[in-house]
Amino acid sequence: MARRPSTQINLAAIANRLDISVSTASRALRNAEGIHPETRRRVVAMAGEMGYVMSGLQGPDLQARPHQILALAKCVSPTSDQGYLSGLSRASVAMNLAILSHHVAAEECHHILDHDRQPVAMRAGMVEGVILIHGWPLEIATALAQRVPTVSIIHQYPDALIDHVGIDDRVGVGDLVRHLVAGGHNKIGFYGFTTNLSWARSRFAAYVESLMVHGLGFEKSRIVEVCPMSALEHDEFPIPQEQRTRILKCLKQGVTAWVAASSSAGTSLVRFLIESGKQIPQDVAVVSCHQNPYRNHNLPVITTFRLADEELGASALRRLIHRLQNSGENLRSILIPPVFCQGETTRPR
Repeated sequence: MARRPSTQINLAAIANRLDISVSTASRALRNAEGIHPETRRRVVAMAGEMGYVMSGLQGPDLQARPHQILALAKCVSPTSDQGYLSGLSRASVAMNLAILSHHVAAEECHHILDHDRQPVAMRAGMVEGVILIHGWPLEIATALAQRVPTVSIIHQYPDALIDHVGIDDRVGVGDLVRHLVAGGHNKIGFYGFTTNLSWARSRFAAYVESLMVHGLGFEKSRIVEVCPMSALEHDEFPIPQEQRTRILKCLKQGVTAWVAASSSAGTSLVRFLIESGKQIPQDVAVVSCHQNPYRNHNLPVITTFRLADEELGASALRRLIHRLQNSGENLRSILIPPVFCQGETTRPR
């Protein structure tokens, strides 16, 4: 009968002694493909030296054991990550993977690095890769990526060894601005910008480029910035008085259309405009990025671009498996083109 692995010595301890990743140690002990013979020899020798006892799985049985992938979601709302997890779960079946999900409150994110407060599989060194859902603190994401291969959905982490799967904002925003220009709008504002979030910067850059493409030029006065906490809201948020004043000033100066950086920004802006007595789309047109066009807020359905969260989840898992099999490959950013969705906040094209 095979002995159980030691409860004192785990893969993380072996990896730390050899200065390699946990996933490399795990794959070496499982005799997985893509591991240099010398690395495998060193890992097996260190495991024996430290008293680590393998489960006894060999050959075909070993290959049948599913790889364990941890989806780490920073809690935003009860439903904000369901689509991502659904995509991960569906894709995992055909790929012989076990998806473990763990939700962490924003104020508790730093505890994921504390051994005694980690998910059991992570604490035991059984996790071979991590998928980050929602924006994690840079220092936490960086530390995780130093331990195991890591892929992030939507959010990018500068200088961290993290692959990224997201939306091609250049395509999406380009379609929205082209739609507004075709509707006769030549003074277009941008609501929801913040320098702290990669996706907000990406969508703003795409907005500026699209203005240039259509010969409209760029006016800084038409940009309304929001605080990072508002930008991260999954649902609508109250617009502060300073932003209200700026939006109304833009309208007086001839702005007839707005690009909102996110679902929450778009919903919040539409509500404010209606409460201010504006008719949409007769007086003002609004488009937003990555919004479910069928959500019910007792508001007009917003013209948007969107991409199914399930597809992002499945793509992130495929990217992680590719990273596990090709650990030396340069970092990749996988961008998926979104789909234009006509709503009630612009005139049909």
